[in-house]
Amino acid sequence: MGGAVLEPNMSGPAALEMQKILTRLGFPTPVAGTHDGQSVKALTAFQEAYGVAQNGRLGPTTLGVLRRAQNCSVTYLTAA
Repeated sequence: MGGAVLEPNMSGPAALEMQKILTRLGFPTPVAGTHDGQSVKALTAFQEAYGVAQNGRLGPTTLGVLRRAQNCSVTYLTAA
């Protein structure tokens, strides 16, 4: 995914990669390579959850947050 904006109804490798990441992060969408209505809904839910402008577009800000979210790991500590 480059620096361009992925608009609704666009398709291609960037849409496919975004859908895979969203699904892994718990925002399921069909992984079909087209930024369709279901994909827009999943991305908008992600944007809301992560405090990004909710516009259903994958621009530079949302892309940066999406990449950081996919690289995060959480370790749960239990009381001894």
